[in-house]
Amino acid sequence: MMKNTVLFLSCFIFGLFHAQLDFGSPTNSQIDSEIIRAEELSKSNPAKSIELSNEIYRASKKTGYKKGLLESTSILMARYYDAGNHKKVIDLSTEGEKLAIDANDDAKLANIYRLRASSYTELGFNNESIRDFRNALKISEKIESEDKKNYLKSLIYTGISSYLAHVNAPLDSVIHYQKKCLESAVHIGESKDFISKKYHLLALSYMNLGMTSVASKRIHDAEGYFDKALNIAQNEHYGVSKNLEVTILNEYAWLYYDQKKYDQAVHYAEKAEQLEKVMSIPYIRRDIYEVNFKSYVELGEKEASKKYMNLYTKLNDS
Repeated sequence: MMKNTVLFLSCFIFGLFHAQLDFGSPTNSQIDSEIIRAEELSKSNPAKSIELSNEIYRASKKTGYKKGLLESTSILMARYYDAGNHKKVIDLSTEGEKLAIDANDDAKLANIYRLRASSYTELGFNNESIRDFRNALKISEKIESEDKKNYLKSLIYTGISSYLAHVNAPLDSVIHYQKKCLESAVHIGESKDFISKKYHLLALSYMNLGMTSVASKRIHDAEGYFDKALNIAQNEHYGVSKNLEVTILNEYAWLYYDQKKYDQAVHYAEKAEQLEKVMSIPYIRRDIYEVNFKSYVELGEKEASKKYMNLYTKLNDS
């Protein structure tokens, strides 16, 4: 009963904002308040964050509020990237780039280049990807705030390490940039504006180092890195996005599947599945279904393996 009440209230409050936007012209301060809320929603409900950011974009377009346009475009690019909609990220980047240049906002511009570069990586446009990563790094050096600079550089190094993995560069090169990401994240301060960002990047860095440890056959190291990542992601004080916790749990499941520890693989996959239902991340859901299907096959549980095989096939075909 309590869950239903909370859900109803959340929907009701969200509906109120829609009514405000659809009625007349919202003030710039109202739009600014909703931008903050859209950023907060991204941690717990990315789909609502996208919906709200689109409303903010339309309201800002209507009133000619350029800051609102830039902020909402930046949020949308990040959320669409998380959702795996890389074409949408690239489509939005052209306007975002122009808005950031006009606003002389180096932090936003560096982040737009980074998100576009990462989307190019995912779509296989390798030349365009490394070009935009280089642009992002160059712009990030101009950022005056040390916390913002370290935050952006950490994100960019993460993207470069992913790019190198995609082009099958030597594993040492991938690990080198993962460690540069971790180093930049460690140097971010713990002010109210940066604490969740810092710990998100620390958890992400440890998870990525865990994945390359798996690839290097250093299983004990991998477990240590995943433990650090999960402990951070599950600490409510840090406010890390639940998206990352789902991803870490999924990586745990695959780690134990590869070690033929199928009961443990299912344990972590089921945890990931339950959390993903709240977050809705289709490409991670597909991975979860696959590791569950394969683990149940090895455990000889035919009904469960058939269930997850069908779920995997349906989602993969879609």
